[in-house]
Parts: sequence; C-alpha cells; structure tokens
Amino acid sequence: MTAIRLFLALLALLAPLAGFSATTELFLDGRPLAAERLFAPLPGETEWSDKVSLARAEVSGPWSLTVPAASAVAIHPPQTSSLRDGTLTITGTAPARFGIELPDRRLLVFIDPPSAPNPTDAKSLPPSAASAPHATAALQALLDAAKPGETVLVPPGRFTIGTIFLRPGVCLHLARGATLVASLDASLYPELPNFGGMKHALVVARSAHGASLTGSGEIDAQGHRFRRTQTTSRHPGIRLLAALDTRDLTVEDVTLRDAYAWTGHFQNCQNLRIRRVAALAEINLPGWNGRGAHVTWNNADGLNPDGCRDVLFEDLFLHTGDDGVAVKNMDAKNRVETVTVRRAVIWTPVAALKIGTESRGETMRGIHFENIYVARAGRAMALDIFDCALASDITFRDITVARCEQGLTVRAGKRAADQTAAGRLADLTLENIRFLTPGFPPAYLETPHSAAPLGRIHVRGWSAAGRPAADAAKANFHKLESAPELLWGTAP
Repeated sequence: MTAIRLFLALLALLAPLAGFSATTELFLDGRPLAAERLFAPLPGETEWSDKVSLARAEVSGPWSLTVPAASAVAIHPPQTSSLRDGTLTITGTAPARFGIELPDRRLLVFIDPPSAPNPTDAKSLPPSAASAPHATAALQALLDAAKPGETVLVPPGRFTIGTIFLRPGVCLHLARGATLVASLDASLYPELPNFGGMKHALVVARSAHGASLTGSGEIDAQGHRFRRTQTTSRHPGIRLLAALDTRDLTVEDVTLRDAYAWTGHFQNCQNLRIRRVAALAEINLPGWNGRGAHVTWNNADGLNPDGCRDVLFEDLFLHTGDDGVAVKNMDAKNRVETVTVRRAVIWTPVAALKIGTESRGETMRGIHFENIYVARAGRAMALDIFDCALASDITFRDITVARCEQGLTVRAGKRAADQTAAGRLADLTLENIRFLTPGFPPAYLETPHSAAPLGRIHVRGWSAAGRPAADAAKANFHKLESAPELLWGTAP
C-alpha cells in the first residue's frame, strides 16, 4: 500500500473518533482545535443518538474560530460570525459556550477562561491510581480523612470509580484534565436509601453540609454504555450526582457528562449553589419516544432540585436526553421555596424548563427562570402540577426559544379523576418570551380532572420573529376557558 493510501486509511479510522469527516478541520486563533465525538456507538452498533462532538479550549482574550461549512448553519446562542468560501468564522471577545448545528451533527464549543490554579494545600489523589482497576477506595479514603475546610484534589488523568460520598465541609476539586469515570462494574454501586425512585448514584452528598465539588475537570458517567449493555427492562437508576438532606452545597465549573439517569438530583437541600456547570447527555434517535423501553428510553435529565429551598442555578449549559431543569417535590414533607435559574443554554427533546411533574407537599413558590436560551425543546416551558401543591409566584422572564414543538403547557389538576386533592396555580408571570420561529408554537392551558380554573396568569411580551402577539388567541394559546384570569399586555 502506498504512503498516500496509508495516510487516507488512517484518517478514515480517526474520523469517527473526532466526530468529523477526514477533511474537517477546526482552528482556534490559527491553531488546530480537536473535537471529541460524544456518545459514539459501541463497536459493531448502529447510531443510537444524535451525532454530537465537543471542542473546548481556554482563552484569555479575544478569539477566532474557523469551521468548514458548505452552507449557512445555526449557532445557538447566536455569536458574531461570517460565512465565506466554505469557511464559517466565529469571533468573540469573552469566554463563550455555544453549539453549531451542522448538516449531519452538532458541534458544542466551550471557550473558557484560563483555569484557576489548583489548591496548593490539597490532599491529592496519586496519579498512579489512574492505572488501578478503580480508584474508589483511594479517593474515598482521602475524602474521609479530610477535615472541614480542606480540599481533596483529583489531578489530571482518568480515574475509574464506583460510588463515592462527599463529606461535610470538604471540597472535591477536579483539576483541568482530570476525569472521574464511572465503572461499568455494577458491584461498585451500593444500594442507597431510595429517594426519588432511584437506588444508585455515582457521586453522593448525604447530610454533607458545606461540601463542594469544583474545578475544570469532568465526571464521565458512561451512561450511553450502560444504556446499551443493560439487559433488563428497567434501568437501575444510576444518577451522576445525588444530594439528600444537605445544606450549603456548592457545585462550580465541572462538566457532568453522559449521565445514565438524572445528571443532578438534589432532594431536601437548602442554600444550594450550582454555577458554570455543563451537563451533557445523549439525545436518543429519533428523540423521546415515550415508551419507556430500556433500549431507547433516556431518563438523563439535567439538574432537578427536588423539595429544595434557597436555590441558585446560573450560567449553565445543558444538553439532556430528558428535561433540562425540572423543579420537583417528590416528598410531601418537603417544600419548594425560592428557586432561581438564570443564564442557561438548553437542548432537550422534552421540557427545557419545567415545574413538576411531582408536586407534592403544600407549596411550591418563588420559582423564577430568567435569561434562558432554548436551542431545542419538545416543550420550552412546562408546569405539570398534578399533586396537591399550590404553585405560586412563578416567573419566566427573558426566555428566547429557537425551536420547540410547544411553547408552553400549564396543567394544574389531578393525575386521575378519583384523586382526592388537586394541584393548583395561583400566580404565573410570563415576561419577554421570544420565539425565533416565524409562527407561534402552540401553548396549552389545562385543568385535568379539576373544576377549579387556573389562577392569575399575566403575559407581558410574547413574540415570534420579532412580531408581538396582540392577544392570547393570536399567540396560538389553546383552552383559554381554563384561565379566566389571563391578562395580556405588551412588553414592559
């Protein structure tokens, strides 16, 4: 075989790993930038999910990215760009995270600021642990021995683990280039107290008050591999990150990759802070089918605060197989109060921003979604108040939606006609909701199995392609008889 044929054969082998054809090249400030294929099929398998690749770099100033593109492509959220002679050039003056819709795949681009130096006084997992079958015991021993206020450092490298437990006041810091990889050995996931209907998780914070998970590293839960090798009809419910009964928990900067079940589940937590976090999971082909079959069902939600108080989620990038952010209350003894989600970019085939479906307890109040960009969703905004809670003081403000099947669903009532109590809605505000599509996607207002109407709904600014809707009917709202207190106005 000639040298040219050898070279072409090598490119053909490398192309699936990079996620691009052999002729595709990315350049950041004139230097090649690698793109990693996410959720690739196992050897011998056909595609199960959307083709998604991730390119990431750290930049301290203005930047320029070039991507081959034969025709105009969509960038979410929009960036300064130009297309000339088959090359797409994207420029910026600050860090940015965005996605590029190419004809046959999606390219996620993370251009981040330089990582902060690693803590100098941290207790470090030895690099040699990367060569062990798994580093679970070594990492847990460091966490158990650390005192409140101390840090455990995971250095660059790939470390395979089973379930680990965060400890009160202790910071687990993932250095840039560090990856905690979920083992495929089921024996490394002990059964946990069953909260949220799931019995297993990779990283657990239980009564770990003041714990934190930080750093520019990654946690790879290998969900797409679990999903393809699971042989029973019901998934085992391995969450990537699960917190229960914990105050003052902080998660910052980490990338949470490839969850099998929910990426982040936080139950009965208070003063919860999630900042600058990416949650990346596969979207199965042909998308959500609703059947629950283990082969195609993807329960990989993004971040779900469940019965929590004083919550702040901000600066998120979510690419999820199920709901993006779902504010829930699974346990009637808990309550939901003061939850703010702001500055997020979301891809999901299901609901981008959701309250419910589980809505137990007496109250779910003070829930605010602000400054969100929805690149793709089945439902952009959804309220499913099917249990006994009263949902009040709910705000969706400055929401931009590039593509969705339904713009809004509001349902407050009962799951079944014989249910004793019904969910209720008291106060919902929708302000500056912008759809980028030419027409208005449908919105539905419903009160299933309930005679009580929806409470006050105030809309101020509802537009499509820059064109405001004069009233709810023109905005493609349906079942308006369910909402006699619907107030329609112009943008504030």
